[in-house]
Amino acid sequence: MLIIHLGASSDTSDENYDSRAIGMAYILGKYNAGISIAKADANGNLKKINADLAQITVPYSGGSVKEGVKVSKCP
Repeated sequence: MLIIHLGASSDTSDENYDSRAIGMAYILGKYNAGISIAKADANGNLKKINADLAQITVPYSGGSVKEGVKVSKCP
């Protein structure tokens, strides 16, 4: 059983994603499903959602670090 807690996250993609889409993107990437989740930009181009587990500094926590999801732009 895989449990993903999206309480701590870091988004360096400059996009807003639904937390369920991020979770699904992580699962599909982790198990090399051969498909990915993407979001269309203003021009209609698809941008893949990259989600990985990482150590995240929780904002406004005084520097508390937790394992969470890091979302980044597709290279």
